[in-house]
Amino acid sequence: MKVQKRLVKLLAAFALICGLSISAHAQLGSGWTPDNETYIAQTSSGCTITAISGGFEFSVPSGLGRAEQRGNNLPTTTTNQWQGFATLKSFPSGSDKICVHQVFGPAPSTPDLILDEATYSGGIEIMSLEQSDAFEAQIQVGVQFQLNTIYDPVGNLITIYVNGSQTGTKVPNSGVHYNKFGQYVSSSGTGPATMDWVNIQSWAGGTASGGGGTTVATPSFSPGGGTFTSAQSVSISDSTSGATIHYTTDGSTPTTSSTTYSGSISVSSGTVTIKAIGAKSGDTTSSVASATYTISSGGTTVATPTFSPGGGTFTSAQSVSISDSTSGATIHYTTDGSTPTASSTTYSGSISVSSGTVTIKAIGVKSGDTNSSVASATYTIGTVVTTVATPTFSPAGGTYTAAQTVTISDSTSGASIRYTTDGSTPSATAGTLYSGPVSISATTTLKAIGFESGDTNSAVASATYTISTGGGGGCQTATGSWTGSAATSVSGTFTATFDATPHASGITAFIGMTSGAQTSKSTAPWLVKFHSTGDLQAINGSSYTATNTINWVSGDTYHFRVVVNLTASTYSVFVTPPGGAEQTLATNFAFQASATSLDHWGFQDTASSLVLCNFAD
Repeated sequence: MKVQKRLVKLLAAFALICGLSISAHAQLGSGWTPDNETYIAQTSSGCTITAISGGFEFSVPSGLGRAEQRGNNLPTTTTNQWQGFATLKSFPSGSDKICVHQVFGPAPSTPDLILDEATYSGGIEIMSLEQSDAFEAQIQVGVQFQLNTIYDPVGNLITIYVNGSQTGTKVPNSGVHYNKFGQYVSSSGTGPATMDWVNIQSWAGGTASGGGGTTVATPSFSPGGGTFTSAQSVSISDSTSGATIHYTTDGSTPTTSSTTYSGSISVSSGTVTIKAIGAKSGDTTSSVASATYTISSGGTTVATPTFSPGGGTFTSAQSVSISDSTSGATIHYTTDGSTPTASSTTYSGSISVSSGTVTIKAIGVKSGDTNSSVASATYTIGTVVTTVATPTFSPAGGTYTAAQTVTISDSTSGASIRYTTDGSTPSATAGTLYSGPVSISATTTLKAIGFESGDTNSAVASATYTISTGGGGGCQTATGSWTGSAATSVSGTFTATFDATPHASGITAFIGMTSGAQTSKSTAPWLVKFHSTGDLQAINGSSYTATNTINWVSGDTYHFRVVVNLTASTYSVFVTPPGGAEQTLATNFAFQASATSLDHWGFQDTASSLVLCNFAD
């Protein structure tokens, strides 16, 4: 078909010189009749007029300034139409525009329609010149488009259609009434063809509407594309009556110059993509249909190989076996991570994986069957790293009335233990190496860690032991009212220390000193408070506040250091949480009551849960 198209072009060009005559024929629809057409080629020395065939391929040969197709000289009362399909190629060097027109007069210099030079990337604009230069449509380079103009004597209008859609109506130029199509280049005056025109036709009579027919239906394939085990005979059909099918089998996009479908297409091997379009004179060419056919080697697909043991991490070398459930299949494998083929190493016995990380991939192959999918397994040989168990204490932390002997143990076999009693965090290299029970005779926070070569150290275990041996350094439990105990009488500047353990959440508890035995906390110059919201506070004049936020938790023991200046009526409070560093709670807070000496300490807890131990001043 491509050869035939080229021949038609050659005949058209030959007609410019030799006056080749071919009868025209076309039928758009009811009421329309084909118009007799002539082909006019103009050179510097004159014009040649030749009868031509409707639907031929039209171009401006190199060296000619213009060429046009002209219909009959019709009366102005006749409705007539011109139609053409074209693909824009490029602009000739030195030209500024090309014209396509339907004019009423012999000269192409006064067109009603013009294809103007590109004003956007990759295409041209269809303009309506001589009247308003109105924009009609955009045409892309390399894409076929359909242009129709219909002259309607009612109202003396030309209606313009681009790709079947109306873009505007124009009042034609005056002059001799021809239904005429022309293409020419300007500025340079001459130039090669800038567009390939196909199926150029004109008609007279009929109804001035429609825009040039309909769009041909998209072809269909039988069978549809897919993978097959034997050769296929592919049929192509189009539901549009009278449509011609053009197709390609090389993956390229078909045009009306492609092979014309005349019978089933055989696909016997490999993968073939068939693409097709439907075309019909007077109608818009269909969309491209596409189907891909793959012919396999036949037979069945070999089962995917399996590994034993499956991939994973191991502490010793592994002997890996590969098997395939397809009888007669041969296994090929790789150990470098590459994809195996039938040329890869043939499996003949177990594969040893002794160190590092190895990925084994395998396929099953059998003559006449399709190769299996690729099986893959990764084996890592190395020491399994575990985490040492967290040490435990016996007895557990708590408040005791006598010194305690604490045993530390770890459930991880072979693990060693290091511990601290000063609140610091032990590690595999820091702290005392545990070799026997730890004696605790005063309030102490005990911390321990388990470790073993090759394993991850355990989490740090921590427990606080509060030792209440009675007497001045012993422990007492607060009640719901202020309760005082005698202390060493102090004056001037001094430091008081004590340990406090709340045994309930949400309590409100107070600790302070007074001058003499008192029954109300309001008589204490300084006070620290376990606030019910879970933070520690201190009295500053008449309100409770804190220099820094220090939270408290039920069951934990907090060590307090209070520096008191009776002369300045101020005090500062420092708190050491369990296992932590000392923090500042109050700095130079003001007394709530004046005093020159203090000789009692007291406390109060709404829940009667606060235990105070080891008060000293």
